[in-house]
Amino acid sequence: MPTHKSDKHKQVTLSVIVAFRNEVQNINNLIKCLINQDFTEDGHEIILVNDNSEDQSAPMAQHATKDRPNCMVINIDKGRQGKKSCPGSRH
Repeated sequence: MPTHKSDKHKQVTLSVIVAFRNEVQNINNLIKCLINQDFTEDGHEIILVNDNSEDQSAPMAQHATKDRPNCMVINIDKGRQGKKSCPGSRH
């Protein structure tokens, strides 16, 4: 299971989850727009789920979020489908 970079004692009240695949032309703008949102919730997080991108979307997302404690990128394992593809799955 990926570790969350934010303070473990801070309660997350809003999660924005976005799945992406091969979005190299859009990923930086997407992240910039999400980060610049004026969320009224103090404890928000942004979770980007890489669905087996074959371009440079995943490395770009990792780089764009590396200094953002409330952002994380999850990579779905190639070849795993359904519930088995979830990080932390033991099946």
